[in-house]
Amino acid sequence: MNIETDNHSINAGEEIVIFGKEYFIIQKIGRGAYGKIYTAKDPKNKEVVLKLIHYKDGHINNKAILNEISFLEELKSPYIVKLLGYDLLLSSNLWFKTNL
Repeated sequence: MNIETDNHSINAGEEIVIFGKEYFIIQKIGRGAYGKIYTAKDPKNKEVVLKLIHYKDGHINNKAILNEISFLEELKSPYIVKLLGYDLLLSSNLWFKTNL
Protein backbone atom coordinates (compact mmCIF):
# COMPACT_ATOMS: atom_id res chain seq x y z
CA MET A 1 0.00 0.00 0.00
CA ASN A 2 1.36 3.42 -0.84
CA ILE A 3 -0.44 5.58 1.72
CA GLU A 4 -3.18 5.52 4.31
CA THR A 5 -6.49 6.97 3.27
CA ASP A 6 -9.32 8.19 5.45
CA ASN A 7 -11.20 4.96 4.69
CA HIS A 8 -8.38 2.55 5.49
CA SER A 9 -6.46 2.03 8.71
CA ILE A 10 -2.95 0.69 8.63
CA ASN A 11 -2.70 -2.62 10.44
CA ALA A 12 0.20 -4.48 12.06
CA GLY A 13 1.99 -6.62 9.50
CA GLU A 14 1.23 -4.35 6.55
CA GLU A 15 3.93 -2.91 4.34
CA ILE A 16 3.58 0.70 3.25
CA VAL A 17 5.65 2.85 0.92
CA ILE A 18 6.72 6.26 2.20
CA PHE A 19 9.91 8.22 1.70
CA GLY A 20 10.19 6.13 -1.49
CA LYS A 21 10.87 2.99 0.58
CA GLU A 22 8.92 0.12 2.09
CA TYR A 23 8.23 0.08 5.82
CA PHE A 24 6.82 -2.87 7.76
CA ILE A 25 4.25 -1.78 10.33
CA ILE A 26 4.77 -3.41 13.73
CA GLN A 27 1.90 -1.80 15.61
CA LYS A 28 -0.12 1.34 16.23
CA ILE A 29 1.19 2.86 19.45
CA GLY A 30 -0.93 5.95 19.82
CA ARG A 31 -3.02 8.75 18.51
CA GLY A 32 -2.29 12.44 18.85
CA ALA A 33 -4.12 15.66 18.20
CA TYR A 34 -3.26 15.53 14.48
CA GLY A 35 -2.88 11.86 13.64
CA LYS A 36 -1.73 8.32 14.43
CA ILE A 37 1.63 6.95 15.57
CA TYR A 38 3.11 3.59 14.57
CA THR A 39 6.26 1.58 15.21
CA ALA A 40 7.73 0.15 12.03
CA LYS A 41 10.84 -1.46 10.58
CA ASP A 42 12.68 0.44 7.88
CA PRO A 43 14.35 -1.21 4.86
CA LYS A 44 17.47 -1.84 6.98
CA ASN A 45 15.34 -3.64 9.61
CA LYS A 46 15.79 -0.79 12.13
CA GLU A 47 12.80 0.08 14.31
CA VAL A 48 11.51 3.62 13.82
CA VAL A 49 8.42 5.59 14.76
CA LEU A 50 6.14 6.86 12.00
CA LYS A 51 3.61 9.59 12.71
CA LEU A 52 0.81 10.05 10.20
CA ILE A 53 -0.92 13.43 10.06
CA HIS A 54 -4.03 13.94 7.91
CA TYR A 55 -4.56 17.37 6.50
CA LYS A 56 -7.53 18.73 4.63
CA ASP A 57 -8.01 19.78 1.01
CA GLY A 58 -4.74 18.29 -0.27
CA HIS A 59 -2.54 20.92 1.34
CA ILE A 60 -1.25 21.86 4.75
CA ASN A 61 -3.08 24.91 5.95
CA ASN A 62 -2.35 24.52 9.63
CA LYS A 63 0.49 26.75 10.78
CA ALA A 64 1.00 24.57 13.87
CA ILE A 65 1.98 21.56 11.72
CA LEU A 66 4.43 23.62 9.67
CA ASN A 67 5.90 25.05 12.88
CA GLU A 68 6.32 21.52 14.29
CA ILE A 69 8.27 20.43 11.20
CA SER A 70 10.52 23.47 11.38
CA PHE A 71 11.06 23.09 15.13
CA LEU A 72 11.82 19.35 14.98
CA GLU A 73 14.29 19.81 12.12
CA GLU A 74 16.40 22.16 14.22
CA LEU A 75 15.94 20.55 17.63
CA LYS A 76 18.92 18.80 19.20
CA SER A 77 18.10 17.38 22.63
CA PRO A 78 18.85 14.01 24.24
CA TYR A 79 15.35 14.15 25.77
CA ILE A 80 13.28 14.59 22.60
CA VAL A 81 13.12 12.27 19.59
CA LYS A 82 15.05 13.37 16.52
CA LEU A 83 13.17 14.00 13.30
CA LEU A 84 14.70 11.65 10.73
CA GLY A 85 12.54 12.75 7.84
CA TYR A 86 9.12 13.76 6.66
CA ASP A 87 7.13 13.08 3.53
CA LEU A 88 4.33 15.34 2.29
CA LEU A 89 1.95 13.32 0.16
CA LEU A 90 -0.47 14.93 -2.26
CA SER A 91 -3.35 12.83 -0.98
CA SER A 92 -3.73 14.75 2.30
CA ASN A 93 -1.15 12.88 4.37
CA LEU A 94 2.04 13.93 6.09
CA TRP A 95 4.48 11.39 7.52
CA PHE A 96 7.13 12.04 10.18
CA LYS A 97 9.88 9.50 10.83
CA THR A 98 11.70 9.59 14.18
CA ASN A 99 13.97 7.31 16.13
CA LEU A 100 12.39 4.93 18.61
